[in-house]
Amino acid sequence: MNETEMMRATTKLFIALLLITFMPVSAMAAGYRLLEHDDFLVHVWYPSDTMPEDGRMGPFDVVQAVDAPLQAGTYQPVLMSHGFFGRARNHHLTAQALADAGFIAIAPVHAADHYIDTDKEAAALVWRVTELRHAVELVIQDEDFRDSIDLSVIHGVGYSLGTATILMGAGGGFDLSAAYDHCDAQQDPSFCETPGFIARWMINRARGVEVHEPDRNVPSRFFSMPFINGRIALIAPLAQGLIVSDSIFSAKGVYVQGFAMDQINLPRFHTQPYRDLIPPDRMTHFDIAANGNHSAFIAPFAKRVTDVEEIDAAIDPPGFDRRAFLARLNADLVSFFSEE
Repeated sequence: MNETEMMRATTKLFIALLLITFMPVSAMAAGYRLLEHDDFLVHVWYPSDTMPEDGRMGPFDVVQAVDAPLQAGTYQPVLMSHGFFGRARNHHLTAQALADAGFIAIAPVHAADHYIDTDKEAAALVWRVTELRHAVELVIQDEDFRDSIDLSVIHGVGYSLGTATILMGAGGGFDLSAAYDHCDAQQDPSFCETPGFIARWMINRARGVEVHEPDRNVPSRFFSMPFINGRIALIAPLAQGLIVSDSIFSAKGVYVQGFAMDQINLPRFHTQPYRDLIPPDRMTHFDIAANGNHSAFIAPFAKRVTDVEEIDAAIDPPGFDRRAFLARLNADLVSFFSEE
């Protein structure tokens, strides 16, 4: 290890220790606002000097400064895209860590996931990317954010299906026929089989979002126009059916984190392919954690919830410390997005 690598490793360790120390009481400088326009919901975490207070965000206990003033300064945005029928709040610890480090984390609630695996699947995938753009537009309607956000560099972090959304935001695309061929040839049930449309529609309504119907006619092979031009992190990623063209791919660096015990996005089908999918000069970090399942990236659920209800997403493999893992991951992401 050379001197530069040693300095980077020391910095990451220091940040991780700080995050582990303060994680039980959450971030101490993260403001939070929930923006809404015509039933479109966007969660925003940002730097603030205001002392946070105890609160709840669904099944999570949080300590954050709700509607607090934005700390003076200029901050790069990190767009966050949750998984299939996920929620932005699942990633509040990562968002708070980014806000503490001087970023504005912007996380829309995706509203058209119930159209995945229908004849509108292509339109639904593209709509997710459109929601990222709309989220930024909604944020800059606020004068405080508009005067403090640096849109010359836009980063992104995606989880599960959200990795496809972030990849497409950086100019990636999809080829649905390749995904269908994969499903015909391989046993990949969580990727290839989804609940019926009515069940998905009901799940979407239960998430409290307006059910949106994509009306754009999108071909089954499609590249998105890139607008995420910074760094992107792909956590528990999807890979089948995704395509990248080096000539238009705009991400300056790519961070890939998979999980060996992920039974939803099987690593051999959805993490390993990124070694070939991403141009070699853009791949900054590639890792498959030996422990941890598909839910390892979700913030720990509150004890008040797990004491009375068994939630699959709250259960970890024996010996896996989700809180400590997230502290290390968040420190790594802060370091990754902070690199020039």
